[in-house]
Amino acid sequence: MFSKTTNANFKVFGDITYEDLNFANGHLHTLRNKNILSLKLTTSDNTYIRVNKGVVMILVSRDGIDIQSFIINRKLKLKKDVYFNFISVSDESEVSIICDEYVLPLMYLEEGYTYSAISPLLNIAEIYTKFYQEKGVNYTFPGETHPYWELTYVDKGILSTNVGGTDYELKQGDLIFYAPQQFHTQSTLDKNSSSYLTINFNMDFNHNELLCNKVFNIKREAYNVINSLIHELSSDNIY
Repeated sequence: MFSKTTNANFKVFGDITYEDLNFANGHLHTLRNKNILSLKLTTSDNTYIRVNKGVVMILVSRDGIDIQSFIINRKLKLKKDVYFNFISVSDESEVSIICDEYVLPLMYLEEGYTYSAISPLLNIAEIYTKFYQEKGVNYTFPGETHPYWELTYVDKGILSTNVGGTDYELKQGDLIFYAPQQFHTQSTLDKNSSSYLTINFNMDFNHNELLCNKVFNIKREAYNVINSLIHELSSDNIY
């Protein structure tokens, strides 16, 4: 999660400014870099920064070692003796700088700083099937494996499942994922029936341990989504 330059932690290095400044006479920098190898050092309290276009992250430090990052969301005035540099978060950015010296002192980093973009962790390529099942007491499904993901959400009653040799009991509002090729069974108890939603889908996901071998209890927001899915199953509308 990013912090902005309006965050209180940025005040160690500088602050936003509302001064009427002529950035037309400043130094214009076009940025495309996602990593830096050096930091510039401010030599006075008269270093001003404005983002003209794009999304820009400013890296700042007091000692050149402990580097902090902030997204620039206002015009800035940096304090004296602050190390700084920029990384373009968007594909291309443009920054104007006003300072007393045309060339600021440089300090090279022992290790470069690289920006890691926020990327999706999963991609659901296709939903194969989705259906709502109602099973009475003493229902037993002996188990299976398949090359795709499966989600099971218990809408009513209790459903027992064994995943890779471990037993789980799903109550109303519980949800479980079965990973590709993960053996699983399903059954109801001798005194309970169960109604549940099953969705089979293809997903690119490299962190199975975050989803598998655990039971999730659905909160209100997710429940509304799943409830909509259940109602959609009874619709004849192809869209």
